[in-house]
Amino acid sequence: MKSEFADLHLHTKYSDGLSSPEEVVERSKKIGLKAIAITDHDSIMGIESGLKAGERNGIEVIPSIELTATEGNEDIHILGYFIDWRDKNLEKKMLKIKRLREERMLRMIKKLKDLGVYIDVDRFMAFSGDGCVGRLHLARFLKNEGWVSSLFEAFDRFIGNGKPAYIEIDALSFKEAIDIILEAKGIPVFAHPGLTKRDHLIQEMMKFGLKGLEIYHPSHTPEDIKHYLNIAEKYDLVITGGSDCHGNYNSDILIGKTKLPMAYVERLRELAVKIK
Repeated sequence: MKSEFADLHLHTKYSDGLSSPEEVVERSKKIGLKAIAITDHDSIMGIESGLKAGERNGIEVIPSIELTATEGNEDIHILGYFIDWRDKNLEKKMLKIKRLREERMLRMIKKLKDLGVYIDVDRFMAFSGDGCVGRLHLARFLKNEGWVSSLFEAFDRFIGNGKPAYIEIDALSFKEAIDIILEAKGIPVFAHPGLTKRDHLIQEMMKFGLKGLEIYHPSHTPEDIKHYLNIAEKYDLVITGGSDCHGNYNSDILIGKTKLPMAYVERLRELAVKIK
């Protein structure tokens, strides 16, 4: 019997990805994935069209999200799987976050102007689209306008943490992020923990309802994977994984490069059914 796999970490144009939900689904189907999760940053706007595309293409699309939280001066990302994306309270909170992100971008554009880098606000907002705007949109726009030669340069010179045009995001605490996911009947999972190396937070987050760890991720080394598998087993946490594909500026080539056997998806689903 042929093995079946899922990619549970994919972004679309409704956060900082380059592809539409339909394009993500079609690419996932083409490479033979059984299921995917659309996990846009702080946005649920791509879920409905993703679900419809999934139905047309015979691939399961799990309604999901990736919430941005902060702890100290560092970002902590919390994935939420099988969320009730139609929940009105969730919708209101995401709209509030969207407004805060837009306000942050306007302040960063003002800082860039003070540095002699002139950004037309209307053109930038049109370029960013209807989703939840972030620094990656600004970096792409700076590159397109010729102010920098690469996305790396945009962050390194202007908008990276501590750089001249950087402004901290008014983000959630990890408790607030977990609460939002649980209130939407979803499963909260600590995204790519090997990136942040904040292992001491895992037990703390579990007190507030964390249910899993994203263990299979492109940034994780074999040693990271082994380490977090041991933690997941110790605390009976569900295991997830995915490519974290944003389009990669190269025809979504990362989709499915990091994938998860469907057995893990079924455990995730069973937990979601219990919560609901």
